[in-house]
Amino acid sequence: MHTAEEQSAQHIYEHLAAKGIELDLSGTTIQLRDNVPVIRVQEASVWSVVEGAWLAHIWVEFWLNPAHPVSQLIDCSTGFGSNEEAALSTAAYAWCVTTAPPIFSLLATREVLDAAWVGPDDPLGVPGWLGYTGMNSIKGADRASIQHLLQYVQDRPILRQIAPALPQQLGKPVMNGIKLFYGVVNGAGYSSYYVNGERSAAGKQALKQLVWPPLSADYSFSQFTLLFAPA
Repeated sequence: MHTAEEQSAQHIYEHLAAKGIELDLSGTTIQLRDNVPVIRVQEASVWSVVEGAWLAHIWVEFWLNPAHPVSQLIDCSTGFGSNEEAALSTAAYAWCVTTAPPIFSLLATREVLDAAWVGPDDPLGVPGWLGYTGMNSIKGADRASIQHLLQYVQDRPILRQIAPALPQQLGKPVMNGIKLFYGVVNGAGYSSYYVNGERSAAGKQALKQLVWPPLSADYSFSQFTLLFAPA
């Protein structure tokens, strides 16, 4: 019987392998073939929300070089599904499309997997930092609402709007990861803002105070940005 962490690692491995990335999998650890970087599923939880609907939450750490603690990035991801396995797969896929692209872009020193380069004056980034940002991950059942929200976040880059809420010191001189999440369920807004895997109360509040578009259906938005060096 595989653990939830092992199942999540298997799904991450499969999603990335489908993109042509050569990897080796052992338990909860994924290593790039012929390379040093390591991906490890640190923790995975899955539980029933209502009958026929499951929620999974995973923590994934990435080491550019395990010998150097400053090279560690940690991020979380959430997924829904009709059973435990489907929820874990969705959470793993969400990590692969939001967090993995900036990481692999750094490794490739170019934009890959739909990530975008952000400079110190780029409206998608944070003033004074170089980095890569992943695609906007937007989920919801209503197609029109999803398109409306996508246009909104493209016209008003969220990270740039709330950059002042970032801590004065991002915590590390290099390799800082920022995860944004905002969702609406039954009209109530929920937000999370993580810097290097740690919740930022100021960032969470800043996200919630933004003027989000009034949509008729539930939705969620998430994005991961890797700031790898000050400009």
